[in-house]
Amino acid sequence: MNQEMNGVDTEIDQNHQENVQEKIDYVFKVVVIGDSAVGKTQVLSRFTKNEFCFDSKSTIGVEFQTRTVIIKDKVIKAQIWDTAGQERAVPTEDAVEFAEDQGLFFSETSALSGDNVDGAFFRLLEEIYGVICKKSLECGNGNPHAADAITLRGSKIDGISGTDLEISEMKKLSACSC
Repeated sequence: MNQEMNGVDTEIDQNHQENVQEKIDYVFKVVVIGDSAVGKTQVLSRFTKNEFCFDSKSTIGVEFQTRTVIIKDKVIKAQIWDTAGQERAVPTEDAVEFAEDQGLFFSETSALSGDNVDGAFFRLLEEIYGVICKKSLECGNGNPHAADAITLRGSKIDGISGTDLEISEMKKLSACSC
């Protein structure tokens, strides 16, 4: 794959690009959503290639670009998916409220000037990394090597004849948690 599509962070020495690609600790997949013609593709282009194109065409379907960054001494490849927008207008206040209600990330940026583009993506990637670290600790019960291989723990289910149980009881027994 060519360097342009890899979106390699300019902070990482280009001579070490191959070594970094071999040492990727995590791949985070991020989906950018929003209204049509608001600049999602341009924000993505600004983050991955530090470019802005005045004659950009509308995205049809889905496209993605990547950028490899370092967060807390871990090499993270951000695979960012750019979706075709929907034809609707939503006031910023409504979008913020919706994001908060749904536990989603909301950020305003300027692809043209580059304002807050890196900051927004780095904040998002750091949040994802924080969740991954927390999940590793929870599943590893404090074992420092548990982050290398997260194992899922299921709940024990005793074999009971299905005719002896109500449907709601079967659903409770089939629940599995990490």
